[in-house]
Amino acid sequence: MFEIASDRKTRSAYTRAHDARGDLIRDLWQRLFGRR
Repeated sequence: MFEIASDRKTRSAYTRAHDARGDLIRDLWQRLFGRR
């Protein structure tokens, strides 16, 4: 739990997936509400 140095790869992978999900949600949001 406290081994941050060894969790760096997992953390970066998680952040990458999280950012990708955020981009997807942003894209969907703009598609739904960006057209007005």
